[in-house]
Amino acid sequence: MNIISYKYSFILPIYNPRQSLITALKCYNSLSYNNFEILLIDDSPENTFSKMQLNKLEIKNLKYFHRNKKDGLDAAFNFGIENSSGDIIVMATDDNLPSSDFLNKLNKIYNEGFDFVIGRSKVSNPQNLYALFQSSYENYNYSRTDYKPRWSEGFSVKKRCIVDIGLYANIGIDGGNDNMLSEKLEKRFKVKRDFSLIMHHRAPDNLNELYLQQIQRGSAGPQFDRLYYKKNRLYILVKYFTKFFIFFINLITQIYFLYIAFLYFKKIKEKNFYNFFKLIIAINMKNLFHTIGEIKSLINIL
Repeated sequence: MNIISYKYSFILPIYNPRQSLITALKCYNSLSYNNFEILLIDDSPENTFSKMQLNKLEIKNLKYFHRNKKDGLDAAFNFGIENSSGDIIVMATDDNLPSSDFLNKLNKIYNEGFDFVIGRSKVSNPQNLYALFQSSYENYNYSRTDYKPRWSEGFSVKKRCIVDIGLYANIGIDGGNDNMLSEKLEKRFKVKRDFSLIMHHRAPDNLNELYLQQIQRGSAGPQFDRLYYKKNRLYILVKYFTKFFIFFINLITQIYFLYIAFLYFKKIKEKNFYNFFKLIIAINMKNLFHTIGEIKSLINIL
């Protein structure tokens, strides 16, 4: 069997990135597979390449595009895909940290005849309160025999396939179209889910990062209902009023949150009361911030 050395295009949209971008780029620079490119799509007001002096890192195969736009994450991904030269597109963020053999493993899978690949996400900083929840959440889900994720960190697809389905459905929402993209692909192409293929990522380090993350995720739901699924305002109002009521009951009783915390707790290496308590706090905050994001989105819609 002749092994094809596919060319991979990493698409990294950024907006006012943190130092984590430099950490990520150093990881890409350490990849043992050489046939790849990195497309840095910068929508920041300032030129990140100059501001962070990225030229001093001497990152190989890096292409930098400063668009200075704010038209959403999906639009940035689409721009990167359209300007890429690789056979296979890898969607990533500045928080993703590939291991040195990531592309070697990925290339082996694509040589088995698959069109797109879903690996597994793994938190690289599982110690703090906010990352502990995300780490245990991932460990719990990926240990389930029936788990079939639609997307993961480092999601990849042959460029011809994603172009064929029309790229990301850019409907003016700041991200969140990954699952819909994957569903479209799976209807027409051959998918491989391989949880031995790991892309590490950095979970929130502090309360503000968790808040911003969950606000964005919560706000996407009502926007999808209105802009993509074309639901009327009454339907959206009833749906989210019901969700708010359920959240309020869970918040008061804590029964469901305790149950979820117990499931996730079983997947933590250090099992002690302190970590269980941290999980309960994180689950409460995650659901609270997510709900606030939904409310903010509803106010704009209604």
